[in-house]
Amino acid sequence: GDRRRELERSGIDAYWYLAMVTMTKGELLASRGGPEEMEKAEKQATAILEQAVQADPTEPRAHINLLAMKLMLSKNNDPAKQKEQIEALEPEYLSLVSNFDSSAEAFAAMSQFYSAYSSFTGPRLGSEKLDKAIEAAEQAMRLDGQNVAYSISAANLYYRKYSLNSQKPKIYKAIEIAKNALTLPDAQDKSGPRHRANITNRFMLYAFLANCYIEQILEPSEPENPSQMAVWMKGAEQAVHEIEQIFGSSEEPLII
Repeated sequence: GDRRRELERSGIDAYWYLAMVTMTKGELLASRGGPEEMEKAEKQATAILEQAVQADPTEPRAHINLLAMKLMLSKNNDPAKQKEQIEALEPEYLSLVSNFDSSAEAFAAMSQFYSAYSSFTGPRLGSEKLDKAIEAAEQAMRLDGQNVAYSISAANLYYRKYSLNSQKPKIYKAIEIAKNALTLPDAQDKSGPRHRANITNRFMLYAFLANCYIEQILEPSEPENPSQMAVWMKGAEQAVHEIEQIFGSSEEPLII
């Protein structure tokens, strides 16, 4: 059963790659003086992903890929149309998680949608959409607690929320998620085909933690607490040390 599902998902991925090739071809033709070629390519790519949904309507990734294309195309429009088109996609994402309520991938896609949506609204509505992005990211982590990418996304969303209103619990939560993600299998420095991907995950998490700690040290939002400052400093030093181990040199500009 697992092997069959793996093959089915590979087939769905093939539709996505074909759609991306179609888009790239359209960009090349458009760059040579045929702007209408880009519009044609967008329609063809969308049609390819619609075929994937028809081929296997029970596979959430087929629906996710089609919605991802629609979201990507909405961002390519002029600002006046972007918000309107992104807003129109919300019912489709709600339908996605309703139909595939046990799919972590579906909730992760919804989180990405709301994250993008929050960037096209005013402060109040943007904050509400960011909350929805966080809620969907949390659900994705509950459904698939071993997925490092979901943890990285959730940590970044909590950090964005903290940046909006400087609520300490938000950055504490971001740090907690990132630290927990470092214990997951796909964040371990071990040999094998995923070694490079694992190292990338470790770097992203430690870089995120280092930035969080250093920001708290440099811009405390409350009177300085020596014991808390020592905790931030220790965390920052450890994160930078781990990044140094990844690069294998203390001369790396990022480390300096």
